[in-house]
Amino acid sequence: MITVKGGGGMLNNPPIINEFKVINVGPKNITISYKVEDVDLQIVRHFLTVHSDTGVIINKKDITKELGYEKPNNIFSYNIPNLTRNTNYTIQLECTDGLVSTFVSLEQRTENTVIYELIVNENNSNSFTSVTYGGDAVGTEPAVSSDLKGWRDKWPFNKIRLVGLKNGKVTKEIQKNNKKLYIDGTRVDADPDVDVMTEFPKIYWKFVKQANGYKIIISDKKFEGGDCFAHKRNGKENDFAYLGSYIASQDSQKRLRSVSGKKNCSSDSSTYFNNANRGPGYQVEYWNLFNLRIILIFLATKCRNIPLIFGQSPGGGKIGALDTSGFMYGNPNEKVRNNIFGIEDFYGCITLIKGIIQKEIYGSGYQKNLYVATNNEVEISEDKWKNLGRNIFPNSGSEYTGYFKNIRATNELGFLPIVNNLQRGSSSVDYGGSVYYAPGLRYYHMYLKTHDGNRTNDFRSLLQFIFDNNVSNTDIRLSYLEV
Repeated sequence: MITVKGGGGMLNNPPIINEFKVINVGPKNITISYKVEDVDLQIVRHFLTVHSDTGVIINKKDITKELGYEKPNNIFSYNIPNLTRNTNYTIQLECTDGLVSTFVSLEQRTENTVIYELIVNENNSNSFTSVTYGGDAVGTEPAVSSDLKGWRDKWPFNKIRLVGLKNGKVTKEIQKNNKKLYIDGTRVDADPDVDVMTEFPKIYWKFVKQANGYKIIISDKKFEGGDCFAHKRNGKENDFAYLGSYIASQDSQKRLRSVSGKKNCSSDSSTYFNNANRGPGYQVEYWNLFNLRIILIFLATKCRNIPLIFGQSPGGGKIGALDTSGFMYGNPNEKVRNNIFGIEDFYGCITLIKGIIQKEIYGSGYQKNLYVATNNEVEISEDKWKNLGRNIFPNSGSEYTGYFKNIRATNELGFLPIVNNLQRGSSSVDYGGSVYYAPGLRYYHMYLKTHDGNRTNDFRSLLQFIFDNNVSNTDIRLSYLEV
């Protein structure tokens, strides 16, 4: 609605406001756009009033200087910040030449969003009490071994699905309690080219260092400093990322697969390949996706030692043995294999993670720069990877072993343990695991395990810092992210 007030007389015309509209809306901001014309070419002042059901937010603020005086006939845009998500606002604009004012108004609701905070006090060795919820996570009942509990119907867990994937396209959704069947009752293996994958919706996160540990902020919308690190390729945000629900096997065409009932494929030099021999988008599990799934299980359980929830894992065994065990499965009182988000052996197998390398510099043997694949490309390419320098790991050739109490907690390094301050301890505290960090002339690897060698840690992975592709004796898992 347009209203004109004032008494400019016959020789003065009111400013004309056209095309008053919202051009962008977020959870905490609204951006408006409009065109102002003044036939008398007077200097026009702009005043903004914003209010919601709770009261006035902005009371006739003069925004003229921010917009610029010089052009009375122009298209203007203005971003209204510091609003409250999921709230209705009435926005009123007044344009005046000092004699006559024109008023326009509109209503707009800010975008709804979810913001969780997972706060970890690393000075507290208790794996449960060291983790607290913040933001929208407060009051949510943590998951247990067989049930997501309070997270069952909350984003993002209510959007994580089991799906069939063929040539990078979803065929149909798969039953959570029986990975052999689609939700319509037809068999997944009726088409031998379909892989069983866990589909993760786009998730934004960031690590924030704190005096006694760190905080992870998780949201369904982009926020300052946060990004969908596991869902980006070549600058494009993908709506979904996919991870094999099984340890990878290999078919007759030497392709990595994620299917039930097959023999696992070790990542030795004869079978290992970054792109899974499958074409664009397919590759072995990459570093950012690994970090995402650890963030999610920490968030769900409010615990940083996952075997205390799902039990010690014997690791290995027949692929597909847990097909009917449910979407979440484990037993804290027994040594059993686990199924988390439909991912069989979520932890328990020594799984190779790619997308992080440590490269020798100046022929020094042990002085190496660390690179991470911020583009989620696991093919080694120094010019496309971020160089984080050479102070991440000790430069000596010594082996490091012990329990880790701290992680790097940055967006690039995530859950990478700090290895130069390893502590004596127990598998029942902190992150529940120890590190064996062995430097070599051709590659470094970080082998995360528990003190007795049992495969019990949620970080049960071999993080290889590769100089070549001669990696052996580790399991691998298929992933897909659209190029």
